[in-house]
Amino acid sequence: MNCGETYLLARALRGMLLDNGVFGDVTDGYRNALVAAYEHFLSWRKIWKVPCSQKRFTPGQLQREGYGFYLNCKGFNARVVTEWLCDVMIQNPTQDPRHNLVEVALML
Repeated sequence: MNCGETYLLARALRGMLLDNGVFGDVTDGYRNALVAAYEHFLSWRKIWKVPCSQKRFTPGQLQREGYGFYLNCKGFNARVVTEWLCDVMIQNPTQDPRHNLVEVALML
């Protein structure tokens, strides 16, 4: 998977998982859900012993006006975050119609 594909996949996954409440209620914004997501990310990294210097997830890091959801990570960190998001997606099936498309993309 190249950097462009990683970016697009992670962008879609973050939006889908947050909007479907996988990390908590987002009706009042994404801040609390992003705290929960980062804690989950840290525990996932610890379990799999994956080194990564990714800082806490923040709403400003997540969304850009005019672009929607946006992955804002450095190169290697983007790959690690994408791998984690894929793992979360597989473990938490959603009713989002894009879910099946993500599963197909993961097989390519």
